[in-house]
Amino acid sequence: MSRAGLDPRPALRHEPGALQGAGQLPWLAAASLVLLLAGVAVGAALGGVFPSPFGDPDQIQAFFADHPTSVQLTAVFGVLSALPVLAYTAAAVTRTGRHPQAGAAPAVALGAGAICTTMMVASALLQWTLTRDDVRADSALVRALHDLSFLTGGVGAVVFLGVLVAAVAVAASRAGLVSRPVALTGVGIGVVGMLSIVSLLWSAAAILLPMGRFPGLIWMILAGVLLSRERAAR
Repeated sequence: MSRAGLDPRPALRHEPGALQGAGQLPWLAAASLVLLLAGVAVGAALGGVFPSPFGDPDQIQAFFADHPTSVQLTAVFGVLSALPVLAYTAAAVTRTGRHPQAGAAPAVALGAGAICTTMMVASALLQWTLTRDDVRADSALVRALHDLSFLTGGVGAVVFLGVLVAAVAVAASRAGLVSRPVALTGVGIGVVGMLSIVSLLWSAAAILLPMGRFPGLIWMILAGVLLSRERAAR
């Protein structure tokens, strides 16, 4: 076997496109985080905190009836925050997928990123639907749509964000693009996100949703910086 087959580093010199695309990674993750926080801030400023799906049905209906503009703006920011996640996924998979050592992890990341983005967009569109006059008048429909918005944008999005983070961490570590501590941190955060599925059985476990979402996006920023370099220290 040739030296090039044993050592992936020389091949990196012939991948300017991969490195150029990887340079966008930290900005994409940061954009998603900023847009997500902006949506939360705007919604809270105009209408208060979104009601919990585990809360009183009458209070949930009253919230959407009283704050349609706040909910619509939150929905717009929700869609916008999802788009950088999709772009990040594509760039990260392109960067790590060029290394045979990464195995199936890039493919897992691609699927997880696509599903996560779909969940985020679906949740935002369901939130917008809750601002329609005829929908707000039906308490049972409001409760059902609010639950679906939580299931998609909360549990669904965070679980698959966790899979995305863990898969990118594994792929990047196997390819020698991030250090072992960074990879293990990513896997740990990813596991927290995946464990948020327990909130469907135990409402107190909903605390895992922000613990998986925000650290996950922050880790994606860090990983994006490292992936834009040729090789990380082990």
